[in-house]
Amino acid sequence: MVLEEKEEALIDQNGGSAQTFGAVNRTRSSWKLYLCALTVDLLLVTFGTTVAWPSAIIPKLTSNDTDVNPLKAPITTLQVSIIVSTPCFAIIFSSCVAGKLVDILGRRRMLQCCSVFLILTMTIIAFSKHVYFYYACQFVNGCILSAVLVTVPVYNNEIATEKDRSWLGCVVSLGLPIGVLISYILGAVITSFELFTLTSVIPSLLHLVLSYFIVETPMYLASKQRKREALIVLKKLRTYKNDKDVYKEYEYIEDISTNHFGKKTNIFHIFTSRTSRKSLFICIIVTFTQQISGISIILSFMVPIFTEAGAALSPNEISILTGSIQLLVVILVSLIVNKFGKRPLLLFSSFFCSISMLGIGLYFLLKSIELPVYLQLRWLPVVCVITFIISYGLGLGSIPLGYIGELFKQDLRTTGMGVAMLFGGVLVFVLDFGFPLLAEAYGIHVCMFLYGFATFSGFILLLLFLPETRGESLKSIQRIIESKTIQLKVCGKS
Repeated sequence: MVLEEKEEALIDQNGGSAQTFGAVNRTRSSWKLYLCALTVDLLLVTFGTTVAWPSAIIPKLTSNDTDVNPLKAPITTLQVSIIVSTPCFAIIFSSCVAGKLVDILGRRRMLQCCSVFLILTMTIIAFSKHVYFYYACQFVNGCILSAVLVTVPVYNNEIATEKDRSWLGCVVSLGLPIGVLISYILGAVITSFELFTLTSVIPSLLHLVLSYFIVETPMYLASKQRKREALIVLKKLRTYKNDKDVYKEYEYIEDISTNHFGKKTNIFHIFTSRTSRKSLFICIIVTFTQQISGISIILSFMVPIFTEAGAALSPNEISILTGSIQLLVVILVSLIVNKFGKRPLLLFSSFFCSISMLGIGLYFLLKSIELPVYLQLRWLPVVCVITFIISYGLGLGSIPLGYIGELFKQDLRTTGMGVAMLFGGVLVFVLDFGFPLLAEAYGIHVCMFLYGFATFSGFILLLLFLPETRGESLKSIQRIIESKTIQLKVCGKS
């Protein structure tokens, strides 16, 4: 009996549930797996600090105070747009290339390179005295961060057992809110532009040191016919009942990797099969809803927005409060995702994110037309932002990164994630570049209404097309997507 038939027999023996070899044989993860996952997730912490970095530095760069502004002269609204949106512009060009480099260099080495370049670029920014250096380094940062977003979920998916994959996908999402919170806190207490910028890459420095103690993924090693190394890695990542189990799991991994890694693929292969086209369509819906919610605007322009709002709390207090809430919510999701499933959480999240954005838009509309009632509603933007952060963290902020990595076949996984990042990069670039200009020309309320209504349209699309992947093996997820009765599977219990 071939390996695939063995897997099907094991599935049948367990009541038809789509479990993989490791889950059926009660293979447990060792502490080394969690060390590896947390180490690579440190790069996502740096991603969070760099995303929130503009929120603290924009007031400095637009200041006339030469003791605060490192450029000695305030920058224009257009220059603010360029600084904030350049990383997203870079993702447009680098995401698909990053997917290929991950397969060439390996997951571990790719992440090490990302650490080195992030440390280098942020150091240059810290001591530069000309805005053009900011542009160049932000472009490089965008290229690096696209590689991080592609590589980290792939790494965690390839080292995890089926039992751990769902919550590890949520743990991946902890990096962003941790980094954002760190940036908000440091931005409130550190007045030095140079010191604040340098502290934002401390997580990357920690990753670079710890990366020498983690392993390459067994699936990548199997794809390169490095059997001995793959077996050693599996023994480090798992706790097996007996020595035979490690060889059986290796055979399972080798079957997947040799069938898929050996194929030469490019971006056009995603469109050659019905299943991969469906996977890409679902990825685009999820990415669209996540980014159009306006999270990048909230994170990047938190301080300027609430300075303009004249909210009851100071902008820095609101930033720290929302950052703390976002972190706590993502931790909560990692604990409950296996119970509630990914689909319900994403639907709940997208719906209430849209309502929250519309509430913020309403406040700024009342303020723009100078209705006296807005003076009694200064609490509204604070409540709406907190509601937005909670709603976003419950689904859109914690699930998509790991979820997208599950949808594609092994040979198209990094390429598919690269295309998803490409789409997301285009969308975030348009939002980040356009927000300061659109808000200046038409008012913040117009932006918030656009994000609110667009997010609601994303909620409708998710409701119609999003499949549940909780508890499913990577192979069974492909069968769900391929099935013509996907909607019945989606709506049923998993």
